[in-house]
Amino acid sequence: GTPDDGTETSIESVTEAEKPGPALEREDNGGAVFTTYSSDRDFYRNYFFTDEQNGDAMNDALYNRDKLVEDYLGVKIEHILNGTISDVMPSVQKTVMSGDDEFQLAMTHCYVGVAEMATKGYLYDWNNLGYCDYTQKWWNQDCIENLTVNGKNYYMVSDFVVPDMNCILFNKQMIDEFSLENPYTLVDDGKWTLDKLSEMASKVTSDINGDGVFDIDDRYGLAAPGDWYWCSFLHSSGIKVVSRNDKGNYELSIGGERTVSMVEKLDQLVNRSGDTFLYSYLYETDGTETLRISTGRCLVQVEAIFLMNTLRGSTVEYGILPYPKYDENQKQYHSTSLDEFSLFVLPIDVKDKEMSAIITEALCAESYKKVVPVFYDTALKTKAARDDASSEIIDLIRDSLTFDFGYLHSNSVNGVGHMFVNWIRNNNNNIASDYDKAKSATEEKLAKVLEIYR
Repeated sequence: GTPDDGTETSIESVTEAEKPGPALEREDNGGAVFTTYSSDRDFYRNYFFTDEQNGDAMNDALYNRDKLVEDYLGVKIEHILNGTISDVMPSVQKTVMSGDDEFQLAMTHCYVGVAEMATKGYLYDWNNLGYCDYTQKWWNQDCIENLTVNGKNYYMVSDFVVPDMNCILFNKQMIDEFSLENPYTLVDDGKWTLDKLSEMASKVTSDINGDGVFDIDDRYGLAAPGDWYWCSFLHSSGIKVVSRNDKGNYELSIGGERTVSMVEKLDQLVNRSGDTFLYSYLYETDGTETLRISTGRCLVQVEAIFLMNTLRGSTVEYGILPYPKYDENQKQYHSTSLDEFSLFVLPIDVKDKEMSAIITEALCAESYKKVVPVFYDTALKTKAARDDASSEIIDLIRDSLTFDFGYLHSNSVNGVGHMFVNWIRNNNNNIASDYDKAKSATEEKLAKVLEIYR
């Protein structure tokens, strides 16, 4: 690696404690190039990949990670950032069909092109790689448990690319002004629920300028970008698109009474109560005016943790919460990072899979040891969190991250993972009938996807 004083670390000077993986031995691969591929997104550039040092703690941790692995294994690491999330699958297809071994590790979107890559035979099974130790802490265990079917797993998540988890921000001053319950206490007591969120939101909504029209200049209980953020309410309520039955096989589980009840509750809050202000989820690029927590005119706001750095200049004191549980009987909170996380895939045409496995393991291990602490402790807890309780909530959100096989394969399973979003987006509470109409075709497509794991 490159220490804080800027001096270079040679392969010979890497100590046993500094080695990037406990089972990895020092190697000299003659400067062989290991290339990763991902779409070109701002949060990739800010949090995952860099080519040079610039004095920023997060950036330099990324640089030092790559440099240490390069020195330890005698390789050159390169990162291709190209196009959009829709370009990843065609790029994997291209390298596999041509056999040119253009890159050895790809980061996909969490559902765009995911099932297609596996069903078309473009991916290598991670469980066939001998040098990756999936019992280590840098590999996400929930991902392994939920994406492994019949001993096969084509997708992985690790600390090499930290998932962008969704959270809820709350206005501390408004909590005091309206004598509302302490949200942190509610979380600790297991009482932070969807009903509680709706109840608190209803107490602050007001036409504060008195013009008789509710618009962006008024005060709301909940402010949110529309679209995919709603998916996190599904999973935070303990509901998954598919779940394992008594025999360990996946079957649809999104259409039960709990789902219907939860959607009705959320639909009431978002579309019918008047307590929610919605704005475009593309606000960063389309110029849409937003009502964020920093305006002081909303009690709570849904947000992606990576975007909290855009609130550093806020004069409004805010706290961080997990998404709410369905009810108090639910045992634990569940968090997701939909739609902003990457699944690792290994193209089947990679020529030296053993070397790729060794480098991947090293990058993941070094990320766990050196990058993740900087990301959470510096980028989030120190710069974004405004109090110790929020720092603890960030840990809770990270530790409760969950993955859903059905959602990740949604595009090949009749769009089942997005039925929920469409119900909310389209102001539609005909949930049971819509699901019944689509169930048969959805089950057939799920069966086809599961065939690749036979």
